[in-house]
Amino acid sequence: MEGNTYEVRPGSLLGKVLERLTAQSLQRVGNAELVKILETTD
Repeated sequence: MEGNTYEVRPGSLLGKVLERLTAQSLQRVGNAELVKILETTD
């Protein structure tokens, strides 16, 4: 899997999602769910 780097620009949808995840939901979202989200984000 080459080129597996995530470019997250501030203000982008993915950026906002990750920001919200890390800031608010990380305590409630299990690691498995987080991994699932990352795996489905290609």
